[in-house]
Amino acid sequence: MKIINIKLELFTYNELNKEAKEKAFNEHFDFLIGFASEEQKIVHLTEKQQKKYIEESININEYLFFNNGNLASCTTYTEEHPKKEITEFKFLNKVYEVL
Repeated sequence: MKIINIKLELFTYNELNKEAKEKAFNEHFDFLIGFASEEQKIVHLTEKQQKKYIEESININEYLFFNNGNLASCTTYTEEHPKKEITEFKFLNKVYEVL
């Protein structure tokens, strides 16, 4: 068995570089288009309104990303949950607390 200690950095949308931000934006746009109710809202907006809507959705949900713009598998607990205000990152079936 070999053990490797790895430090992973996760970024908010606003911390991403231009290319990574574009990738995150496009993937979230595609995700939202998959829901009929969201598609109805998005397709009738101007490009500027779409950009604002998608970016607000990303930021409100407090998504975290890898530096290339790929979405990290995170859960942030809220309200009455015993883990309130804790964010956990799941990687290869193991859960890590995000500090």
